[in-house]
Amino acid sequence: RQIHMVEVRRIAVADTYALRNQILRPHQTIDQCRYPGDSDDVTAHFGAFAADELVGILSIYNVQSPDINTPNSWQLRAMATSENGRGNGYGFKLLQAAESYAAQYHAQCIWANARSAVIGFYEKAGYSVVSEEFSIPEIGPHCLVSKNIG
Repeated sequence: RQIHMVEVRRIAVADTYALRNQILRPHQTIDQCRYPGDSDDVTAHFGAFAADELVGILSIYNVQSPDINTPNSWQLRAMATSENGRGNGYGFKLLQAAESYAAQYHAQCIWANARSAVIGFYEKAGYSVVSEEFSIPEIGPHCLVSKNIG
């Protein structure tokens, strides 16, 4: 599979809302796509751009999982790739950027509540499923995934 030219860079949180809404939470308002911690000093938001079009987003927060006892854990949230951007490796590039960012802060572990439909993607990226499947109301089935990086 060919990976098209893509640039991943930090973006403002406001630039994530449209894709968060369109891909992840189409049944909610834009205001409901704002997450706790979005504006924290160490939170970072990344965008993948192909031909200057925003085709993917990912946010990372310095948030400890209540289910993972590794110190200095970071949470991935709001990973989304536009319909026409899928299958081009953009998600992996976004993960690499977020992992590198967290590593600058000596992160030991990165975790996410991953939608069950995309568990295979996270496993290919080196994440392990560390929970039974659970449901997030109005969003659907998820599993906790994590990756030790420290």
